[in-house]
Amino acid sequence: MLNCFQDITTFHSFELGVDRESLVKNCSAFWVLSKIKVVFNKLPMWNEDATIKTWPTTVSPIRFFREFSITTPSGAKVDANSEWCVLDANTFAIRRSSSINYPFDMEHIAPNPESVKKIKHQVRFFKNFSLQNM
Repeated sequence: MLNCFQDITTFHSFELGVDRESLVKNCSAFWVLSKIKVVFNKLPMWNEDATIKTWPTTVSPIRFFREFSITTPSGAKVDANSEWCVLDANTFAIRRSSSINYPFDMEHIAPNPESVKKIKHQVRFFKNFSLQNM
């Protein structure tokens, strides 16, 4: 599941223009996952289709927060929240969020959950971990 979370985050970072390659090239920096909390309300069944959603929530001076949700037709539900930071590619020091090209003006920063931009992909659980567009 953590691989799926990382994959969908990669896809979303490309949409936001802050993918790994862009950060390294334009800012000499890269993303690091610093914390993740996963809550298994009900586990997906073996070989079951699942929908994974992710969205960024808030940004602090050095931390970026992102949420995830996995649901299946059988009613399985897994939720996660994560904390990311950006490290300097040369010194490995933590970089301030203002030092990269992060789109702070996006609607996901709004406190209204209905306005959160989400990315959604469908996967087949445990058979393979590759993400496929819906």
